[in-house]
Amino acid sequence: MTNKSTNILLGGFVIGAVAIVVTAFLLLAGNGYDKSAQKIVMVFDSSVKGLNVGAPVALRGVNIGEVTSIRALLHNDEKLDLVMEVEAILQEGRVTRQYQDAESMNQELIASGLRAQLNTQSLLTGLLYIQLDFFPDTVATLRAPESELLEVPTIPSRIEMLFEDIGRLDLPRLVSDLQRTALALRRFSENDDFQALPTTINESLARTVAIAEETQDLLARLEPKIDQTLSGTASAARTLETQLPLIADNINLSLRQLDETLIALEGTGNSIENLLDPDAPLIYGINRTLADLTRASRAISSLARSVEEQPQSLILGRPEETQ
Repeated sequence: MTNKSTNILLGGFVIGAVAIVVTAFLLLAGNGYDKSAQKIVMVFDSSVKGLNVGAPVALRGVNIGEVTSIRALLHNDEKLDLVMEVEAILQEGRVTRQYQDAESMNQELIASGLRAQLNTQSLLTGLLYIQLDFFPDTVATLRAPESELLEVPTIPSRIEMLFEDIGRLDLPRLVSDLQRTALALRRFSENDDFQALPTTINESLARTVAIAEETQDLLARLEPKIDQTLSGTASAARTLETQLPLIADNINLSLRQLDETLIALEGTGNSIENLLDPDAPLIYGINRTLADLTRASRAISSLARSVEEQPQSLILGRPEETQ
């Protein structure tokens, strides 16, 4: 019974495996690439490790074909050049076209920037696939002009570009610069001034705290005086606001009085000018009085001389003049 059961299980397993294989074959036959499929060729300068036959070919993430052949190709140029030539088959039915002429359409796609590059399917497995996309700013370099297949130009992947940039770096010089920088930092850190820097910072912080406390105390002492000053200023402002109209009225009154005084002075000046005129009666009278005073002064002077020469004349009178 045991051997019979085992044989039955083995038979069922074999039948199931055959059924799975047949089903897969039928699916592949039904979904496989028909006669309208197109073959392309791509030439890569870098290693294609991880790219296997049957790897997908995707156009912006949509699988449109698969890799059919991978071979190394030596170019007999001036110097020996090794490239990796990859052939793939594309299912045209998976890309909608608006033109009937496929050849002109393919060339148009390449002229528009259609390029192929290697991308990673999984970082764990390291498997690669071919990604087709448009890079209009890149140069279309054809490496297999003798091939009858349509060649799609290739460009380096982002990782390859990164490694190329790293390869262009002068690593020995960079390491030397880093060593010198590390040595300078070490010398700087071992300097006495740098060692004393924490102490200096602590002292500065302590002084800053002390200054802040003193400033706070000073503000506390000045606060009442500041309040009084502000109160007095506010009171003065209110007083000034009240007195300003009165002061303005007094100034206007003073200006009017000054105007009247100037007008009166102007009239007085005209009167004085009239009085000082040589032909004015006052000036004539003054001149006549001065003339009389002059004659009187002369008579007094003559009388004084006579008294001095003949004192008796004050009693006897003046002697009569001889006839």
